[in-house]
Amino acid sequence: AKIVLVPAFAPPVPGAGAKQTIADFHDRVAMAVIAVDDVPGVEVSVLEEELEKPNFTYKTIEAIVAQKPGSSIAWMIGADQLNAFETWREPRNILEHASLVVLPRDGWSGVDLFEVSQRLAIKLGFSIQCDEVGLRVDLTGGQSIFVLTTSPKNTSSTEV
Repeated sequence: AKIVLVPAFAPPVPGAGAKQTIADFHDRVAMAVIAVDDVPGVEVSVLEEELEKPNFTYKTIEAIVAQKPGSSIAWMIGADQLNAFETWREPRNILEHASLVVLPRDGWSGVDLFEVSQRLAIKLGFSIQCDEVGLRVDLTGGQSIFVLTTSPKNTSSTEV
């Protein structure tokens, strides 16, 4: 398995918890490369720089699917974006092609994130099955939403 980090080239208008100022795309790519330089099986892609603008997550995922058919895609988002996910362009399309991995943020408990994940999936028209521990929501006709209760490292590219 390989992990590919795909920094956003030009994130959409800030809102729903997004920061007002973010580092330049090439600076964020360089930071990501430095962060994973010694990590086997992890690489950084500049795919979003190559896509038509404006770009949205669903278009990035479609490009990945086209380049690597049959790949398993897990899209990481912060807990602060989970509540706003239904306002993203084509949220159902995203969940039909990629699983979400929700990273914890201050003020969000695993229980809160699990409940929001269930409501989101149902609102987007998915039938769901939940694991017994409350960390995964499986979507019928889609992928899964995984809730992480501890972050590998509490870092945001907007704060580096």
